[in-house]
Amino acid sequence: MAAAIIVVLLLAAARADAAPSVTYKCTPAPDNCVGWYRSNVSIAWTVLPSDASLTGCPNGPFTTDTPGTDVFCRAEDSDGVATTVEFKLRLDKTAPTVTGATPSRGADVDGWYRSAVGISFAGTDLTSGISACTSTTYGGPDSAAASVAGTCTDKAGNVSGQLGYGLPL
Repeated sequence: MAAAIIVVLLLAAARADAAPSVTYKCTPAPDNCVGWYRSNVSIAWTVLPSDASLTGCPNGPFTTDTPGTDVFCRAEDSDGVATTVEFKLRLDKTAPTVTGATPSRGADVDGWYRSAVGISFAGTDLTSGISACTSTTYGGPDSAAASVAGTCTDKAGNVSGQLGYGLPL
């Protein structure tokens, strides 16, 4: 009787079709497409079985700054079994802009500083946003037009050009 039960279970088991496999690799690194890119990006898709019907699956190159473009690949086999893989591609090739500088305190007398003063720079970035801007301290030499320079870095790692900030010391 035990043999009959095993035969019935084997005959009743449904055929399980494996879903298509979809993987990808971005170039340049990181190849898992996570994080910010600062140059054009291409995607290599690997789909198994190779005769699956595909939707999406763009290869690029992606060339336009974007805070997050949805990229997807959907593979469907001949039995209607499908797999979809999706991720956000983030690309920022544009350096941020330094928008100004602010002294850490007001001038001592008539717009002049008698001792060292801290200067903090600020900036803007339209795609990935600002990660950090430099700060510095100026303490001399005395000058009617002393100048300090600062930069900003965006979240993608692009660095701005320098902005000079003048003050009388």
